[in-house]
Amino acid sequence: MEHTLRTEMPARAARATSALAGEGLAVVAVVLVLPVAMYLAGLASQARLLYPALNLALAAWLYERRSPWYAAQCLLIFGCVSLVRRLIDQQAGFDPSNSVLLTPYLCCLLTLGAFFEYWARRRPVALAPFLVLLGCIAYGTALAMLDGRFRSSLVDVLKWSVGPLFAVYLLQNRARIAQWRAVFEPCLVATAVGMALYGVVQFVDPAPWDATWMRGVAELGFDSIGRPEPFQLRVFSTMNSPGAFGAILSAGIVVALKQRLPVCLACIAPMLVGLALCQYRSLWAATAFAIALLAFAPHTRKTNLVALLVAGLVLASTALSPQIRDAVIQRAATLTELEGDESLRKRLVQYEDFFQQDNLIAGEGLAINGASRRLDNRQGAEIDGAIIEIYRAMGVFVGTAFILAVAVLVVSLFRAVPPGVGHLYFDRAIVAALFVQLPIGTVHVGELGFCAWAFLGFGLATRLVVKEGA
Repeated sequence: MEHTLRTEMPARAARATSALAGEGLAVVAVVLVLPVAMYLAGLASQARLLYPALNLALAAWLYERRSPWYAAQCLLIFGCVSLVRRLIDQQAGFDPSNSVLLTPYLCCLLTLGAFFEYWARRRPVALAPFLVLLGCIAYGTALAMLDGRFRSSLVDVLKWSVGPLFAVYLLQNRARIAQWRAVFEPCLVATAVGMALYGVVQFVDPAPWDATWMRGVAELGFDSIGRPEPFQLRVFSTMNSPGAFGAILSAGIVVALKQRLPVCLACIAPMLVGLALCQYRSLWAATAFAIALLAFAPHTRKTNLVALLVAGLVLASTALSPQIRDAVIQRAATLTELEGDESLRKRLVQYEDFFQQDNLIAGEGLAINGASRRLDNRQGAEIDGAIIEIYRAMGVFVGTAFILAVAVLVVSLFRAVPPGVGHLYFDRAIVAALFVQLPIGTVHVGELGFCAWAFLGFGLATRLVVKEGA
């Protein structure tokens, strides 16, 4: 009997490892390889419906199997879907509301099942703030629909809700959180490195599909990313904006600091260059803030922090090329010239206008920001601050409830750390670095907020596992 058990256990582990590898290959194939192959074959236009359908089918299969690759697939789609959209637009013509962009939200929406499962538990720990968040989102959605913004509000409710739902999904499945983290985090680092390398190439020589997209969105009024010419753009890589690209890199850099020194340096160097080229100053500051938090954490490899600093100084001194150096220095110089900063001026004007709104009590509902408003034939708007957007969408009372619920969740992550929870310090750094930007960016929704909500979920789930096992 003992001999049989000794032989069956390694065989069972080998089958599980093989199945996990097969799931990973399937995810990479469907998320990235297939759309690139369809583009090369001249069939990219057919991916408008095929890409969401295949990814949703694969996500449902992985979700049902409780595979750690489900979470990784959601991450990869967020990282790649904008590139897939541009490949489609290159062959089928620019479409400002390409349906393929809904793919990550449809896949993440499967977590709604886990949310109801967790809610049905006898004592669903830490669920109350999430219920408040989702209740506030429902309120904002109802206001938008009463105003006739039906289609744009449906898009926005997905963008606002998938982050909190994904965090609850991790709480519901916290018994497997270590295995899921072991897949999600390497996937994040690998994705961020690949995106950073693509971003460097994009800066030096923008691909035709990137240039086509830049010209298309410029006609819609989104021209803050520069011109589609070498060394004349703010890098957005495979994502929809420099901010979303920088958010992934910021989280990737923090996670890479867990690795051994050679791996850490190999991964961080391209990410630092990519972060510099996105030219997003608040993300530069947020990443520095995250690294500062880790400097005081007991489980951080201090040699990695020193290597990060040295790598940053070396890259800053060489910057790979004079054009890269000049672009980064020019953007960094604006940090000391705030009185003439046009971006800062626009944000201040938005806050001045905010206090003059007539409907701050009840709110205007979701879909008051971004290009999705065009789905209801409304003029696109751009709000550069989550605080403004939350209060304008939900009003003073509901908006305050939303912000307090976020604050409760973030603060709970910073409560006393149980022994042996080294991962929690890194989760804290990512969550704090991204959510601290709420006054100046809509970092709580969509692709911008996915990593913040994911690591909030990882952190809360890890705390509960340790507490319940104590």
